[in-house]
Amino acid sequence: MMSEDNILMKLYKDPRTIYTLLWLSLVIPYLNPVGLPISIDSKTQEAYDLINTLQTGDVVMFSVDISAGAWGELAAGGKVLIQNLFEIPGLKLVFVNFDSQGQLFADRLLNSINKHGKEYGIDYVLLGFVPGGKSVGGAALAEDIHSVFSKDFYGTSIDTLEIMDDIKSHEDIDMIIDVDWGSGTEAFLYQWVGPYDSILVAHMTNQMAPTFEPHYNAGNIKGFIVGVRGAAEYELLANIPGVGVATTDALSTSHLLVVISIIVGNIIFFRLERRK
Repeated sequence: MMSEDNILMKLYKDPRTIYTLLWLSLVIPYLNPVGLPISIDSKTQEAYDLINTLQTGDVVMFSVDISAGAWGELAAGGKVLIQNLFEIPGLKLVFVNFDSQGQLFADRLLNSINKHGKEYGIDYVLLGFVPGGKSVGGAALAEDIHSVFSKDFYGTSIDTLEIMDDIKSHEDIDMIIDVDWGSGTEAFLYQWVGPYDSILVAHMTNQMAPTFEPHYNAGNIKGFIVGVRGAAEYELLANIPGVGVATTDALSTSHLLVVISIIVGNIIFFRLERRK
């Protein structure tokens, strides 16, 4: 009759056991994210604190510069940032994008959140793609938003949208939030922050973050959220757990499984060796 240790060793050596446990450690956190403790980066904390100083009547320009290739890394952060903004009473939100695919992802994000009674055309608007690139388009947007957009993303004249009555240029924007892989951030840094000292918060991919971190260190970017990890940190700060927290939960539990597997395997091995 096989001993308990021999049975355990047999199970341990069977790849299906490890693969099953690994699958469970990855899937369960996505089905039920719990928010396992992670450290909060000071850059994420600064972004959260700054955004939550916004008050009734303030206007935020939110640039969704997400391409299909960056969606997996930026969707969680984009969603929690937009959700947080929609929870601030009386805030006005103007959505734009410098990436041609961004307007589609902005529409998707807006359709995935709780809007808390905010009305389109009154409290928020999706203007869409800024033509002319980061130089010409960014400068024109800062000088006269109405000269860049005659219609919103859905084809409605912006002259008929109440929210646009008093939003004309950079002077009417209290903060810029850019969820981006790089193009929009450059436009705002060079055409808004430089000339007009606009307040910019950026959420970027891990790949592009090192390129723009010097701008954060110089004070040009006031809050800097990096990758899915940064999104998870923001979700925890805002108490809005989502895909970011689920992802870090899955990473934490899978790494914990590896550690436990090593410990259990060594315990079984040494017990069998002692018996021999």
